[in-house]
Amino acid sequence: MGKPGEPLRLLVDFADLLIELWHRCLTERYYEPIYYLAALLSYALELNTVDVAPHVISSLIPVCATTCRLVALPRLHGDGDLSEHSDAVTQRLRLNIDVVQCLSLLYLAALGCLPRPLGESGPADAQTEFWRTMELEFALTMLSPKHPEADWMAMMLLLRTSAAPDSIGPIPSTTDLPSGRTKVRSPAEAAATVIDCVSSFLRDSPRWAAPGSAKETAVRSAALGTLAVFATSPFGALHLAQSDVAIPRLVAVLCWAIDRLYDAELPMTTAEFVGTSDSLTEPGDQMDVDRSVASETHAEGDGPMAVEPREANARKPKLPDLPEEEPPPEELTPDPMTVLCQIIAQATWLLHFLATDPRTADAANIPAKLAASHGGSQRYYLALARLNFAEEDLVLEAGIDAETVERAHELLELAVTPDEGDEISELF
Repeated sequence: MGKPGEPLRLLVDFADLLIELWHRCLTERYYEPIYYLAALLSYALELNTVDVAPHVISSLIPVCATTCRLVALPRLHGDGDLSEHSDAVTQRLRLNIDVVQCLSLLYLAALGCLPRPLGESGPADAQTEFWRTMELEFALTMLSPKHPEADWMAMMLLLRTSAAPDSIGPIPSTTDLPSGRTKVRSPAEAAATVIDCVSSFLRDSPRWAAPGSAKETAVRSAALGTLAVFATSPFGALHLAQSDVAIPRLVAVLCWAIDRLYDAELPMTTAEFVGTSDSLTEPGDQMDVDRSVASETHAEGDGPMAVEPREANARKPKLPDLPEEEPPPEELTPDPMTVLCQIIAQATWLLHFLATDPRTADAANIPAKLAASHGGSQRYYLALARLNFAEEDLVLEAGIDAETVERAHELLELAVTPDEGDEISELF
């Protein structure tokens, strides 16, 4: 194991050995060690992610995907809750396989495959190879609303690492299916499928995100953030603009967020409202995959998205009882109104970008796409007008920053004639 003069080769060989043991566990249906093998593999990758990950993705992705499917498919074939499943084998899988751990491992490897800054050497096509190895069907399966919140969020975050100059999401190839049929999908077709799937959560939420709940807001924020990362890729931006469903759903989530914001209960004092413009991050800053995901990589904990397995913990030795921890301070808990303002800012930024960028403006054609949905144009005009006349010194509108207002004003000018603009001004 390892080679003289190549110190990093030891990590690569060690990771390969762990993956081989993992594969044997799957082959022999011996699932108990998988959690520990994945933990060791995560440790090995964290020691030097960018130099190790590109060398192991060809074998790592298949075993992670196969392991996740063992739990994911029974969920899809049922109601999503396996805790009361009658099959003993399914219960055993539920207890021994932590899907979030597997997706976290893939996320760590995907970070290591991102393009390096100019001047640094490394595999130029590692990101492409990662997403060519990832199957499109697996990504869509893991975004099913039947999966638990942590699993769904982990897959949504993983997709953000796929934004590349010539693709977004898994890159399909011609494959011969067992039935003898040949399935051919180009990167453009795969992108359209992924955009359709992700954008659907701007309108419909999983069952664990009840209407009006903070989880519903989190779901829509996560889906919107993923679409915004796609837009940082020229390929992704063009296919977002070309999509028949993405723009109407962006308008729908913008209207929804504005309605929720104005329907929110007023705080007792303005000091209690933390959703000020200073607390908002510029949407353009949130789009930077390298900075956003890298900050999570170096966060405290066992690794990116490190989540202790739920059922698998039942097999660990019980530790001595520790003093009960105090709940986190309120200022560390995301304020619902702040999140709504971030959704408004991000949706407005994305619509403005698609409508004004020369590479996407013709393909976006917002009026034509909204005309196909009942009342879409009217809701769009109303949302833009409400933002255009928002006042920062009011409590509910304090989180709407000036740049969002300016973008809404420019979109409104593009959407209506001067006479129509005067009529809208009179209403406000």
